[in-house]
Amino acid sequence: MIQRSAKQKRADWRKFYTYEKQFFEYVTENSTCLYGIKGCEPKYKIITTQTAILEKPPRWIRWIGYHHGDEQKLESQIRELRELYLNAIQDNKKLKLPARFVQYYSYADRIGLSINTAYQSIALSPIKDVVLREIPLLGEKKQRDDIISLTEKDETKLKKVGFASAKTSIEQRNFGQGFISVVCLSVSGQEFFKHFTAKAITARRETGRQYTAGIATDAEKYTKKISFGFILVGNSDCRVFKTTPKKPRADLLEKIAIRLELPVSTDFEFLKYNR
Repeated sequence: MIQRSAKQKRADWRKFYTYEKQFFEYVTENSTCLYGIKGCEPKYKIITTQTAILEKPPRWIRWIGYHHGDEQKLESQIRELRELYLNAIQDNKKLKLPARFVQYYSYADRIGLSINTAYQSIALSPIKDVVLREIPLLGEKKQRDDIISLTEKDETKLKKVGFASAKTSIEQRNFGQGFISVVCLSVSGQEFFKHFTAKAITARRETGRQYTAGIATDAEKYTKKISFGFILVGNSDCRVFKTTPKKPRADLLEKIAIRLELPVSTDFEFLKYNR
């Protein structure tokens, strides 16, 4: 494969973004929304700065529509959009379509949507410090001093209930656009495990929502699982409905784990497993 110049790469991406924006406009003009989440529509975002007005593609699209325009034209545009994207990303090892890419079905009787809470879980180690909380040091000096003072007070609370290793520290964290200072409240892993008489502890926090969908026709005996993103169907009578949410994992975990209580607010909830 011939390596492209940086200028050619920018030109290829510009072609894709321009076509994608036009495709979104075509779809919204020739489709009826059957279900959508506010803020997740198929359209570019307008960002105004001091020097310019910029257009940014949406990161996520959660929108289901009935396309009432020409089907052949739509399918042709989807193929062209795909080719432009693959051409733009050709030097990247991960040749994967973006999450916002359209999924088109010429016919569907029903689409069931499932929206559940998503979690991040981390298995703790007794040989590493347990970071209970991190707060970025932003704002004016008084605000930063107040954050440090609050953390030190919580450190004292932890020591009163037996966490002699509790400490307040200022660390550097990389947030993608550079390093910033954060105030950390932590205890030693060894003391944390000993305090709760635990062999296995997991730190868990909510990270957002998990979206899935199931699409089916009456002629088929099964429901096809797809991502709940940008979905178009070719018939107006497709029924879109929400399925009963799964039982929260928090409730299921209570059968095999015990939630650990601490006298301070934390970024995670901590669970001790009964095994």
